[in-house]
Amino acid sequence: MKNELEKYQENANSQSLEAGFNILNQIPEELIWLENFTSKATQKTYKSTVKKFCAMFEIQNLDNLRSINSMHIIKFRDAMKANGEKNSSINNRMAGLSSLFKHLIEKQIIKVNPVYGVKAMQKNYRKVSSRALNNQEVQAILNQPDITKLLGLRDKAILSILFNVGSRVGTISNLKVSDVYEEDGYMILDMHLKGDKRNKVAVNSHIQANIRNYFTRLGYYDENNKLRSDINLNLPVFPRMSNNPKLNDLTKPISTKSIWQLWNKYVLKAGIERTRPHCARSTFITEAFKAGGDLQHIQKTAGHSDPRTTESYNHNAAEHKNSASFKVSFG
Repeated sequence: MKNELEKYQENANSQSLEAGFNILNQIPEELIWLENFTSKATQKTYKSTVKKFCAMFEIQNLDNLRSINSMHIIKFRDAMKANGEKNSSINNRMAGLSSLFKHLIEKQIIKVNPVYGVKAMQKNYRKVSSRALNNQEVQAILNQPDITKLLGLRDKAILSILFNVGSRVGTISNLKVSDVYEEDGYMILDMHLKGDKRNKVAVNSHIQANIRNYFTRLGYYDENNKLRSDINLNLPVFPRMSNNPKLNDLTKPISTKSIWQLWNKYVLKAGIERTRPHCARSTFITEAFKAGGDLQHIQKTAGHSDPRTTESYNHNAAEHKNSASFKVSFG
């Protein structure tokens, strides 16, 4: 299905040059704002937010949308809370609306951002529910893919990134060949994060080996383990694959649903219960702390904007023996 911007462009292309420019000039700024996000996930979330907001207040046209005030935002926030949405989701939707109105201010269409001054929902920094796996469980899962086959090599590389970087499944799905490269002697994954952000992460030898083995079998690397010059850099790193190679489609990325499915398949084979892909994120962060990793570095690798979020993934037992109280002794 074509998006709204494509419809405007097609209409413009079908007209004379002068008429085409006139049509493109008529594209509403709200649409330009949305299409300017490079992340399809961000586009989808923010578009859904605006639709929900407009439906709640029966907004029928752009003039109505551009004339709302802070009370509309407050009522929208409170309605989401009453419907049971998580505080983080509510804040994300409010950030989307704020971004829209900020864009309209920059274009001198409105003067005030109605989201400014509206209190965000309090973030919850309690321990995340996804458990951290132990070393034996992790190794059991990593041993499951059949690496004699291309599909198994792909899946092993995906699992390796999940456990050794703690990436979200959406981030892995969005990786393109151009996002994997060497810099100063390190293999880098340039990952797309939530909110249209990027995060360059140097990866360890396990990920390097798994990606090189996978890319070599895929035909992307030459005999010197370098990317061939004729490979399309816009191809997904992890495309859709099947046990039947004839059904492989190297031009389309693996879906997040498929990553969940391959996770469930391998943890079932490994005989491990109570897990989901997010457990790999908890495992990575917990192990990084246990190994003496610095909070700032772990936070950056995990792609968190707030260090308290990173801390909430740390499942290491509290070291009560290090309490400062033991340094003082008043009888």
